[in-house]
Amino acid sequence: MQRAVNPQTGEVLFLVDNQWVPPAKTAKNDAGDTAYLVGNQWEVVKIARLPEPILSPEEVTSAIDAPSAGLASLQKPGVPKPPSELAMLEEVGKGAGAGVIGLKSMLKTLA
Repeated sequence: MQRAVNPQTGEVLFLVDNQWVPPAKTAKNDAGDTAYLVGNQWEVVKIARLPEPILSPEEVTSAIDAPSAGLASLQKPGVPKPPSELAMLEEVGKGAGAGVIGLKSMLKTLA
């Protein structure tokens, strides 16, 4: 069902049989979703919710307060660490085919 909201007043109208009509009743749940009784059916409008944070505010504060721990302190258990740039370039080298010298072996040669 189409719904229109007046941005200045917050008034909500629904399109029923080519006519804009206000809801007969309105209800809200604890999560902030709103239900409107239009005709003989309820139309539920869920509010947009932000995703759950990856880190708690305490974990972020703790990492900021202890910079010696570095970014590793922000790594959540069970979440794989991203590969280093060198490891990613090595993988690219492997995919390039035979005869490509890996970066690690080049570094050993130069050292």
